[in-house]
Formats: sequence, structure tokens, C-alpha cells
Amino acid sequence: MPDGIVIHTNIQDFRKQLRDLGDRITKRVALRAAAKGAAVFRDATRGNARAIAKSGTLARAIYMGKSRFIKERGSVAYFVSVRHGKTAGRKASKSAVTRLKQARKRGGKALPSRDAFYWRFVEAGHRIVPRGRGITGGERTRATKRSSFDAAGGRKTKPVEYLARAFRASQAAAIRAIEAELDRGIKAEEAKK
Repeated sequence: MPDGIVIHTNIQDFRKQLRDLGDRITKRVALRAAAKGAAVFRDATRGNARAIAKSGTLARAIYMGKSRFIKERGSVAYFVSVRHGKTAGRKASKSAVTRLKQARKRGGKALPSRDAFYWRFVEAGHRIVPRGRGITGGERTRATKRSSFDAAGGRKTKPVEYLARAFRASQAAAIRAIEAELDRGIKAEEAKK
């Protein structure tokens, strides 16, 4: 499962207008428009995460960023994903002692964690395995244990697709935001000429 969802848009009406502006201005306008579209997805995903998780860690961990790996020349890409693991942000990676000291300085308020390591479990569901009976071993051994677990009627949690659901629900709004920002950016750049 990838870390986030990718959407590719190809809005023909604006391509000609962007070509007429020049490369540098085109990139700036396209970056702003792509950021607006990604922000719509990010906000929708955070809203869904707040509805399913009580602590707020999952919603705080959702972020958007500009992709550095663009294959096509002249393309712009943003992504929406979830911070997780050791690199979940500076606040989440501090040691417990450091966090406690900072909490005391602030009058007892602890720093909120942004490590939502469990986001995949929520999005895709998971098997409920008793303690000490985890699915371990090599690739083939784990596959065998999973299939025997499923055949024996092992319990699973239902997936709560907050990321995919937000993507499906806000596609039209994201495209409208991209179009509006492209239109505004093109008009603003043409007015400068």
C-alpha cells in the first residue's frame, strides 16, 4: 500500500494559456494551483481522521508536501500522506525525558505526538492476534501463518478508509480549487505585463 494517494490532472484549457506566460511564471502558477488542490485533499483527510480517532494524533500527522521525484519535465506534483515511525517529526522523535522536561517548563502541558504509526492498521484493517502469537518468520512462513489464521476464522478489524474516502469525496472540489487558482494566477501574471 503506498504512503498516500496520487492524482494526475491534465487540464487542457489552461495549458495553452500557461505556455504563453513563460516557463518560470508557469511553474510558479502551477505550483500554487497544485498546492491548493492538495490542501483540499489534506483538509478532507484530516476531517475524516478526526471523526474516527479520539486522540487527534492521526489528524495531526496528516500532511502534504511537494514531490521531488517528478518524471515528466514541466510537471508539478504534491502528495498527501501520514507521518509515522522514527521520522514522524521533531516533536515526536524527542526522548521521553526531554519531552517531560519541556512539559514541566510549560506548566505541565505535554507536547502532542505526531507519530501515527498505526495509520495503515486503521486504513487497511488488520488481524487480531493474541500476544506472543504474532505472525513472525520469513516471507513464506508468514504467508502460511496468515492463510492458516484466515482459514481458522481468525478475527480481523474492518478497514476504515479515511484516506481513500477523502480522496473520492473531494476530487471535484480539488479540481475546482486547482482551476480557480490557475485562473487567478494567469490573470494576475497577465496583468503584470
